[in-house]
Amino acid sequence: AKVVGEATPEKTEGGFGRAATTIENSPEGGTGGKALKIVKPVGAEVWAGATILSLPSSQRITNGTHKTVTFNYFSPKADSPVRVELVPYPRALGKTVTVPQGWSRVVVDFTDVPTWSASENYVSLAIFPDFNISAGNAAQSYFVDDVAINGGTTPALPGAGGGGSGPFATSTVITFETGDPLGAKAVGESTAQKLEGSF
Repeated sequence: AKVVGEATPEKTEGGFGRAATTIENSPEGGTGGKALKIVKPVGAEVWAGATILSLPSSQRITNGTHKTVTFNYFSPKADSPVRVELVPYPRALGKTVTVPQGWSRVVVDFTDVPTWSASENYVSLAIFPDFNISAGNAAQSYFVDDVAINGGTTPALPGAGGGGSGPFATSTVITFETGDPLGAKAVGESTAQKLEGSF
């Protein structure tokens, strides 16, 4: 319930970058019941999203044993990048995965993120739907459900792939090394045609 509404200094969970968060009925094809709806409205920042979880400093989201975050995710668009970040700042880090249209099970393994550390006290989790892409001329609605950390299990999606596990998002790491086409896009100014870059 804390994720509903805008994030503030007093309530760090919630939407940011003009994203609106509500708890709604889950779209058909998910695990049913309610889910967190993140709306990216016209004019929202391309990095708009929501802080899903903020733990006390005595607890952690990942450690040497539990290195993944999983959740079920609904995208209204195909090939949509969703970014998952662990905080605290300035040592925040993240990973971007590409998801299909509809429901998919997202598995984010942070062990291959170069700056991730098993001993770092990551206490906050943020999700950025359709990361670095403008909403365009119409608001876009995304759903997050069944977020699992610290060895928790995200329920399988029904019907997908015959075994009910759902398609897995493709993990992506941007290294900025030679031959990394995604990293190369960030060079120069961000434009309407090339959203990656400085602004």
